[in-house]
Amino acid sequence: MDKQTVEEGRQLAERIRKHNHEVDLENPNSIGDAQAVRHPFLADLVSDERILELVGAILDDIVHLQSTYFIKKPQSDNRTLWHQDGAYWTQFINPLQVISVWAAFDRTTPENGCMKFIPGSHKEGYLEHDISGVVSDGDKDDDEEVNLEEAGYDESDAVDIELKPGDISIHRPSILHASYRNTTDRWRRAYAIRYTSTSVNMLRPGQEGQKGAFLLRGEPSDPQQYRKLPLYDPDDDSQMHFTGWEAYNERARTLNDSLSPDNLMDV
Repeated sequence: MDKQTVEEGRQLAERIRKHNHEVDLENPNSIGDAQAVRHPFLADLVSDERILELVGAILDDIVHLQSTYFIKKPQSDNRTLWHQDGAYWTQFINPLQVISVWAAFDRTTPENGCMKFIPGSHKEGYLEHDISGVVSDGDKDDDEEVNLEEAGYDESDAVDIELKPGDISIHRPSILHASYRNTTDRWRRAYAIRYTSTSVNMLRPGQEGQKGAFLLRGEPSDPQQYRKLPLYDPDDDSQMHFTGWEAYNERARTLNDSLSPDNLMDV
């Protein structure tokens, strides 16, 4: 991402915080996983050709499934426990063909809560998860979603995913990953995007994760339904102005016009 996109990503995070006092920025479930439906800036980000070119090396057709801010406040005790994303999605994504893109708006380090991966763990299938939630604000070390030792892994083998502002990382849903607490006075703001393929059945019609399904590349597949990308309206004060909105609106209209009534979500 360029510097302007990074700065605007930070600005929108602050805007959401100021206008939604009930939202817990450190809890993705509180923020919701269809933010790109509400904010054209984020819809522009998830449909950015630079990102789609990378995702397209793995997925032939590309559908935006869901996305949300992942934020750690300064001096936050919250950490993300060891887990595999796909363990939570088997109920509503079939087959489990998902690619996660993690876009950094701030420099991420072990000190301010960067992610860490267990190399090679994506090859071993899905482990048993506690499924009690992946965010911990406690000091216990025995509350992991996955017991690494029982699974045959050593946490000392983990690789820290340190990113500069504007960098992205890409991972499969089967990789074991976690994140550190933020022990610094700096924010750690990022946007996590989940992409899937048109061949995948998304089995939660009407729920928020389903409502974020944008068809970005490829032909629509029956009986799947997709949502139109939101257009930026410069006269709408509820929307954040962002650089390049004219080009985004043109791209969004083209994608929206490609949907037939049968493939258009009724919202």
